[in-house]
Amino acid sequence: MKDRYPRTVADFVETARLVIIECEDCRRKASLDLSLLELTFGADFDMYASMREMRNRLACPGCGSPRPIISFYDPHERAGTDVSFDESVTRSLEFSAYNRARAAS
Repeated sequence: MKDRYPRTVADFVETARLVIIECEDCRRKASLDLSLLELTFGADFDMYASMREMRNRLACPGCGSPRPIISFYDPHERAGTDVSFDESVTRSLEFSAYNRARAAS
């Protein structure tokens, strides 16, 4: 995973990223257990390229409504802190990939 942003479930586990789902009906937000995602989709499942599949298979844990909104969160990232050029480019690429995946799902 070196020199790129986390893409697979295994990458998310390694970097302690969070996957948050939000229900469009009841507005409930919940953090998904990455080990459950790994068991369901596999360690090499690409979280960006396969976001549509992930949305189709997940449901709100509160009301059961299908196709929740999926967000990725890096708890280690701090807004307003100085970062290297490489880190800045990586974050920009990750943000672009996320937006493309959301639009396609």
